[in-house]
Amino acid sequence: MQLLVLSPEAVTVFGALIGAAFGASLGSFLSHRFSRNRDHLELKRDVLRRVMGFRWTLSLGRHSSEGQFFTALNEAAVVFAGDKDVEREIETFHRVLEGGFRAEHLRPLAEAMAGSARVPYRAWKKELLERPFTPPDYRRG
Repeated sequence: MQLLVLSPEAVTVFGALIGAAFGASLGSFLSHRFSRNRDHLELKRDVLRRVMGFRWTLSLGRHSSEGQFFTALNEAAVVFAGDKDVEREIETFHRVLEGGFRAEHLRPLAEAMAGSARVPYRAWKKELLERPFTPPDYRRG
């Protein structure tokens, strides 16, 4: 039986090929992982944006005909699944809605969602959060 003997140049080339293949595989894996995490964060931020954007429909005791606020809340239950703080606040907010809504009830849910989506929320002004902008036509009732 004869052993295969490689020259030093062949060992160098072979080692470089193995290193390149390993580096490319690792780079691909990390790129995919970070991209997936970034996409999920963007999805969370979009749902948070929609919940906050349509909150005005609740502040007046009215709901948009399309129910966009509630659609965003239902999306939040799926998008933030697994986040215990957000899940707890969604359940609490659901109970609050059954008894009548007040703007300050949304704050804990919004803060939990923002924390999960890595959106800085500690500087949010309570007054602006609890008194959303509303179209002038809606204020007249």
